[in-house]
Amino acid sequence: MIATSSARAALLNLTHSLAHEFTQYGVRVNSILLGMVESAQWKRRFETRSDPNATWEQWTGNIAKNRGIPMQRLGKPEEPARALVFLASPLASYTTGSTLDVSGGFNKHL
Repeated sequence: MIATSSARAALLNLTHSLAHEFTQYGVRVNSILLGMVESAQWKRRFETRSDPNATWEQWTGNIAKNRGIPMQRLGKPEEPARALVFLASPLASYTTGSTLDVSGGFNKHL
């Protein structure tokens, strides 16, 4: 947890520094803090789960609960993608040096 927290703090500071540096050139710099997101890796692990009767939703819900994710589920791949599209869009034209937390509430602890 210490290494993860340190790396995230470094990325937050880098985001702020780059935003400050590049604003003069009309470049906006923002970042996204990702949490656990459904992926092929999770699907492979699901195939070898210890409880063959558990559904995907039950299995991933248990993982999220055990990891302390307040929303008690893994993110869907489209959720961080939407955050990225927002930050790159004109809707965020006055946003720079910001970080969007797309972690189901988990990153508040890091």
